[in-house]
Amino acid sequence: MGISPVANPGAVVKIPYDPKTDTENFTVTGEKYYDAEPGTYFIFSPLDIHRPAIKVKGYDTIKKIVIKVRVP
Repeated sequence: MGISPVANPGAVVKIPYDPKTDTENFTVTGEKYYDAEPGTYFIFSPLDIHRPAIKVKGYDTIKKIVIKVRVP
């Protein structure tokens, strides 16, 4: 899992925010990477850029669930 704050100077908007899909894409340098072992989960805030579904050698299946909570 790649993670970076939106305020990272190496984060550049690639595809602007789309309210219909609630997504925005970035090109990022300087992000940190973490292995998500089975049973691991991550919680992100609206100020986090995350790069999911990075395949790691030895793990052939990637499963993810996305739950979004509206933040005022």
